[in-house]
Amino acid sequence: MYGLMTTGKPMVIVTRSRKGRPAHHVELAMDTTRNRPEVTVDIETEDFPEHTGTRVVIELEGRYTRGKTSVDAYIEQTAIANPHARILYYPPTAASGNEADAPRPGDDGELDLFSQEQGREREKERNKEWKQASVTAPIELPQTTTRLPDGGLLFPRAVEELPPEPREIKPHPKGVELGALIRMLKDTDHTKLGGFLQNEFCRISPRLAKAVCEQAGLTPNTWVKSVSHAQAEALHKALQSTKFQSPPLDCLAPIGARQLLAGLLKGVKAEFFTATTRPPSVYRGNPFQIEAGLAFGGALPADAPAQVIRFANRTPLLYQQSACAMHKAVVETGWRSYGLSQPKGALPVGPLVVMVHMASVWVPFTSESKEAIADYDEIRKEMKLALQECGRKLGAYVRKRERVRRERDRRMIFERYIGEVAQALATIDPRLDAVKLQADLEAAAKARTEIADIELDEDGLPVRAPRNGAAPLDENTVVLEEAAATTDEQPDETDAATRPKRRRNGAASAETANRKRTKRRRASSQR
Repeated sequence: MYGLMTTGKPMVIVTRSRKGRPAHHVELAMDTTRNRPEVTVDIETEDFPEHTGTRVVIELEGRYTRGKTSVDAYIEQTAIANPHARILYYPPTAASGNEADAPRPGDDGELDLFSQEQGREREKERNKEWKQASVTAPIELPQTTTRLPDGGLLFPRAVEELPPEPREIKPHPKGVELGALIRMLKDTDHTKLGGFLQNEFCRISPRLAKAVCEQAGLTPNTWVKSVSHAQAEALHKALQSTKFQSPPLDCLAPIGARQLLAGLLKGVKAEFFTATTRPPSVYRGNPFQIEAGLAFGGALPADAPAQVIRFANRTPLLYQQSACAMHKAVVETGWRSYGLSQPKGALPVGPLVVMVHMASVWVPFTSESKEAIADYDEIRKEMKLALQECGRKLGAYVRKRERVRRERDRRMIFERYIGEVAQALATIDPRLDAVKLQADLEAAAKARTEIADIELDEDGLPVRAPRNGAAPLDENTVVLEEAAATTDEQPDETDAATRPKRRRNGAASAETANRKRTKRRRASSQR
């Protein structure tokens, strides 16, 4: 509709439903007076690859900018929430080929988008390349987001399984509003009120339908068309006060913990990834399911607040972050317990990306713009539980990484002085073998710092469990060893600030003890 209002040109759709069938070229407009679509052109065409699929072209006028609320950010987050999709994105600057016109962060300069004719020519050339590649050899695609030589961005497919198709359910009586109930009474084909309640809603048995009708002052044999506005209001109050079984939960389509990890792995450069999917729950008769994921460390900025990316039914939410229940749930979570610093009433500070997704048949947005989720106690509770579950995994990883780092430092100190200690002991007692003593001391040091030898596989699980019985990471957790090794090589500012201080304190305490012993010796000799 926006493209039709700004350019007056319809939306062009080319689709092929099955291989071997002709592709259809459809031009779709919108009747703004009646809010109905109008098909102006529907013909067969050969301008489409041989495989199945759909191509949608919309020409519109707009301001192209970059930033947290840009088209680029929307597509990046869409690729994370839909790891089964392969997205090839060409920004307007890449389409025009003029990199000098590329906007910088914070630049509000307008750019002309490429026309439909240019897009069709580019699509024809790309179709030829695909046909030639399919004949010669398969194309090796990258597994992470990649910038192509021609300026495009490729978001590869991370999983091969399609998400399960949700089942359609009827409205639950607890989630219906009064206006919707009156409209259903007018549009139903059932003549009796009892049959209307049993067939138009879920979880209403004949016994419950009779009880609701009696509580509203009606009978199951009441004619639906004779129900007045006052009776409909009484019927709505009776539905809200009656206890019903929870609605069926097979109508939801969550992303899944493993799929969520695959999306984060290809879109976020970090070292630690974890995700979780909460069991389905119900608010006001509407089923919903909460999922959360964390990405920590790696190339993420360590001195900036955590980035929160929000999704509702796999759709990114870019605006009104502070008014969203997801943002409030992240702020209310105690991240200090998981090894991160967090100012009071603010987001945690550290190399962290927090992802929250809500799947529901009725997402409670705060307004018609669908930019933020309303704050319901049941929804926020599930969000916090999901974040706390991911936070516990993050805290275990951070503590384990710090312990491994400390044990490595201890081993380095032992190895630095073991040779000198062995030589000194051999000098004091010539019966000792310096070489054998050094080997025994090195073996003892290695045994004492065994935690430093833990190696993790691609799922974050120890390849060889230590003898002290350290708890392994969860199966929905991924650790990138290369990124973790790079992070370990960088000096820790906190440790760098405290270690010299501890050494100075140790030296000062030793010097003070020596002075006290000297004074006691002098005093005893004088006596």
